[in-house]
Amino acid sequence: NLEGYSHIIGTRIMSIGTEAFMNCKKLDGFNSSFLEYVRFIGRGAFSGMDSLTKIVLPEGLTEIPDYCFGCDDALKSVNIPSTVTTIGEGAFFFTGITDISMPDSVTKIGDCLFSTCKQLVNVKLSKALKKIPARAFSMCKSLSYIEIPSKVKEIGELCFQDTPALKILRFKGKVKYISSTAFKDSGIETIIVPWYLKGYYRKLLPCVSIKVSWI
Repeated sequence: NLEGYSHIIGTRIMSIGTEAFMNCKKLDGFNSSFLEYVRFIGRGAFSGMDSLTKIVLPEGLTEIPDYCFGCDDALKSVNIPSTVTTIGEGAFFFTGITDISMPDSVTKIGDCLFSTCKQLVNVKLSKALKKIPARAFSMCKSLSYIEIPSKVKEIGELCFQDTPALKILRFKGKVKYISSTAFKDSGIETIIVPWYLKGYYRKLLPCVSIKVSWI
């Protein structure tokens, strides 16, 4: 009985409700036809699924909700469709994701988005982001490099807390505000900045080595 969990037109599942598959420990995936017409997913819909390793989200989806995949520690791979504009708080919290590519359609991400993703190595952020919120990458133990897109103007508190492998950070533009705790217990040694912003970042982050980019 899917009443309260999904809205069906014919055989097409259009929405998946809040916590619909939460803690389904043995369910290891969804075929493409099941998700093809889904345009709404509720908070925590796929959280706590111990056996889920991969999921392909459908084009047409505009939001990945809060804690959608939270605590899916076996989850290694998620595609984010080019129609998604918002990714909620903790959507990938404590998952096993190793690589993530965020389309440039995404304009907003929530706190703790990738917090405690200890196997996360490669991240491509959306060029449309204006803020990287609190604890977005906290305790991402394997993250060693990240580029901050040029439109980002704010980096929140404890954003990169406890990221010992994070040695190099590249700023593509001028970030106006960086929390004093943004890089607490990180491994940051070097930042790469546009040549014309070297002096600005020297004042903003005086304790790291600075290299300049001419492009």
